[in-house]
Amino acid sequence: MINAMQIAIGVALGVGVGIALDNVVAGIGIGLALAIAIGWIRRDRRDES
Repeated sequence: MINAMQIAIGVALGVGVGIALDNVVAGIGIGLALAIAIGWIRRDRRDES
């Protein structure tokens, strides 16, 4: 369902967001949530085509 690439992107986004917010843990959570959401959107588009 969720692959290593999505986790890596999520953590990378999360660290960036976390530094901006001075809260890396919350940032990683947000980043992982975004990565999972992006993965679902891509899978939905793939199913349609």
